[in-house]
Amino acid sequence: MRRRAPLAFAVALCAVLLVGSRCVVFPYQDPGDPMLHQDTGDPAGEGLLETPSGTPGILAGPDDVFGTDDDVPCSYCFGDVDLVVRTGIGSFGSAFPPQAIRSGFAALPLAVAEPFGQGTPIPFVVGASDGSERPAAGNPVSPPSLVDVPILALAFGDLDGDGVIGVTLLDGNALDAPLEEEELRPLGRRFAPSSGGRASGELYVAAGGPAGAELLVAVGAAAYAGPFRAQHFGGKVPDGPMVMTQLPFRPRTEPDAVIDGAAPGAADPDALAGVQVEEAYLPDPAHGTVRESFTLRPMKPDPSLDFARAHAGELARFGLARVPSPASYRSLPGRPLRPGLDGAGARAVYEVLQQLHLPDDGGASTLAARILPLDRLGNVADVPAARSVTLRAGGGVAILAPDGDGDPSQESFGVANARGVAVVLGDASGGSFDDPDGFLDVESAEGLHRLAIFLPDADVDDSGFVDAADVALVAAAEDAELGDPAYDPRLDLSGNGRIRGEDVALVEDQLGESVPVP
Repeated sequence: MRRRAPLAFAVALCAVLLVGSRCVVFPYQDPGDPMLHQDTGDPAGEGLLETPSGTPGILAGPDDVFGTDDDVPCSYCFGDVDLVVRTGIGSFGSAFPPQAIRSGFAALPLAVAEPFGQGTPIPFVVGASDGSERPAAGNPVSPPSLVDVPILALAFGDLDGDGVIGVTLLDGNALDAPLEEEELRPLGRRFAPSSGGRASGELYVAAGGPAGAELLVAVGAAAYAGPFRAQHFGGKVPDGPMVMTQLPFRPRTEPDAVIDGAAPGAADPDALAGVQVEEAYLPDPAHGTVRESFTLRPMKPDPSLDFARAHAGELARFGLARVPSPASYRSLPGRPLRPGLDGAGARAVYEVLQQLHLPDDGGASTLAARILPLDRLGNVADVPAARSVTLRAGGGVAILAPDGDGDPSQESFGVANARGVAVVLGDASGGSFDDPDGFLDVESAEGLHRLAIFLPDADVDDSGFVDAADVALVAAAEDAELGDPAYDPRLDLSGNGRIRGEDVALVEDQLGESVPVP
């Protein structure tokens, strides 16, 4: 395992090497490895700086622990190009070919999202680079550190349709960072065994959009370079360092925080990728050093990356989705965002609902959503021909709109295209905290889909009174999130998919209250 020296050491080193107002950084160069030729040395004194192409290195902050909130972007050390990805091809010659994105969005390779490898993948090739500045992507090399090494290809999508992938201020909106954090979750992962510093394969993606809202996908790559050692994960994973293309964040690189299990098997392009690709440092584009260095931009692409586009699969069912609010949305595995179209046909981003919280407030507030056509992976799909859809509500749920028959428990209507139909839901009675949990059935010729709807109240144990027992139940589940086994939607009073102190406070605010038991 590689350890990062504490920041104090890096600061002391810079103090010795300080020239004027700038810290001198020695280049890192392995004479026997042409890929590690134009790299930056780690200011913490441990060889190669592990950071995505074109992004600043991240140093441990005052707590001397990397991956915590006080980490510091390095203003004098940046990652170079070690790996280069090109999409739409499986091989290349003596020079890296132009990026597919240079020919425009319509010319990008098209993926189709379907489960179980039944969709259309993105062909890709990855090559090692010497990091030279001319040409911009460097020159292809065959480094000894990438002999038979598995290279991981990664796909990330522009889910919110702002033209860039990652947390950004380029869209002019500083408030939508919670939505953009969902773009840091890979939409596809694929291992490709390397040979001669190159690897090729096909990358399947889990997300796509309908016609008029196809998903822009960026494809990057990462690999552990270096020798295989028997004492290091059973000789199945090289002993580092990690080399990367540009990525939308600085990932964790310590193998025991990335690789599932104690001893992974040999690289297999047809096996599930047993790795966790998550950020060790969440980029802040307002930071003077970071700025937009981590955002993946087709209009100004990093030479290490390439792009593709992704379409949703065939219509499989209808479901409920809503436009997410940045104030309440949190990026969680159970709260996927997907591109679609609004009622006027303009591009929109939707949270495709797996479950729903509805305010049990006697009609003081309602919930606006849309019934949308979905593929098998829950992406907004095209409708080949108009479909009839019937909604049926039960428990404490009422269908307020559309309303063609005066019956709040059922409504039928037609869906002609990917825009879907707007619906409004509310609680079924006029009182507060008096409705049981409910459901919404969405039925069409494709089948029936039931969505669980929760109307939580502070009396979580249904004793009839809000007391210390209710506080204890919510407090015991604190930190659970949608997707965790410990998550109980009835304890999530705020309905944001996370049980936190705010939910405990909501119960404490009603201590002593009498609540009707549904």
